[in-house]
Amino acid sequence: MKRIIFALVLGLVFSIRVFAEDVFEIPVMGKSIHIFDQSAGEKKPWYINDHCIIKGPDGRYHVFGITHKKALIPPSWSEHTFAHASADELFQIPWQKHPRVLDVDKNLGETHLWAPHIIEKDGTYYMFYAGGGKPWDSMINLATSKDLFKWERSLSNPMFRDFFDARDPMVIKFGQEYLMYYCKTYSRKDYRSTVAIRRSKDLIHWSEPEFALVLSDKPLLINSGHTESPYVFEHNGKFYLAVCTPFYHYRLTRVFVSDNPYRFDERNEVTSFIAHCAEILNFDGKWYLSHAGWFYDGVYLAPITWIKAKKFEPQFIFVNAGETEDFLVEKSKTVKIGSVPLSILTPNAFLKILPGGFARYEIPVPTEANQLQLFISGKGAYEIFLKDEKLSLSRDPTSFEGLDLYWLDDKSKWSDGKLELRVKPAGNNSSYELNFLRIYFIN
Repeated sequence: MKRIIFALVLGLVFSIRVFAEDVFEIPVMGKSIHIFDQSAGEKKPWYINDHCIIKGPDGRYHVFGITHKKALIPPSWSEHTFAHASADELFQIPWQKHPRVLDVDKNLGETHLWAPHIIEKDGTYYMFYAGGGKPWDSMINLATSKDLFKWERSLSNPMFRDFFDARDPMVIKFGQEYLMYYCKTYSRKDYRSTVAIRRSKDLIHWSEPEFALVLSDKPLLINSGHTESPYVFEHNGKFYLAVCTPFYHYRLTRVFVSDNPYRFDERNEVTSFIAHCAEILNFDGKWYLSHAGWFYDGVYLAPITWIKAKKFEPQFIFVNAGETEDFLVEKSKTVKIGSVPLSILTPNAFLKILPGGFARYEIPVPTEANQLQLFISGKGAYEIFLKDEKLSLSRDPTSFEGLDLYWLDDKSKWSDGKLELRVKPAGNNSSYELNFLRIYFIN
């Protein structure tokens, strides 16, 4: 069966153009298991944020990650050390907690420790991390270890400096060179969010930056806030880039596909995950996704399965539902409201649906579409209908408050070429603030 996929987002929509009969696969996140909690043995709760998991020389799996005591306002600039734990099996509960590793080196100019990523080379483990400094002169630094317990900073630190806020390094080996991905703004005057890429033969000397991904998402965020926690992985000859996009939702990660690891096009987006700072892992031929964050209770791990599709080239702008009425054909008792401008947790407008009201959308569907992924984000309890049928979550996506995923595969529901969705508050006296709807059609 021929398969084709493209994304359609409520908001300003451009033409959609299929450009290649090129089969690939879409990663699908399964149910998450809570594998490690840094709070164990602590007097107050601790979180883990950007992290990495690697198999060590002892045959055990090791996790390292940003950690700090939980707070009402997460103190990101006070994150000065990394959590460390290990386990014989990935889904072993609990993982064994170890003493934290590294501390901010103020003599080096470090202001925080963010986003450790580890790669092994010739028996040495290289941990790259964001060391901070001034936002327009941020450091990417290196520490090395033979056993994953004792770490020494490189005498070559910083590996390089970049702007604004250059952070979240991730490294893969491709051919005879190493590629480092990290996020930064496009330039000192152009604030588009990007994933930059640098090359190295020895993990010490790095080239000048190129751009693996440049997003046109607005509003422009000076700190590359649309492309946090980049992670690149290869599957069956295709390369995938996952980026966390907390401006839209703290727990939303977008995934792009490419024929090579050097360039990803924003039009080639294939799916999303309900996960923050996602790491996509392959151990012994099996795929997993780990995730964590400020508002989690540690590190979670989920299996990944794959479904076949075809390459596509949609053009779209990811716009929240409260800022536009595209596809909104009927609304009852709704008002537009704003939140904190440029919030890092959610877009700054909502479509508030009052008690007894609803919002109805009609969305064009390609004739080839046999199933779809529907993401909905908002505040409060809601009910969602496909025509007159009330939808239920088809699987457990480890939904956290405010973001849900539905799988739909009854093609008869859109056989007339349009998808009719109706969203209403749950309960007679409640309201619901609709943030966005995001839809991926798959065939």
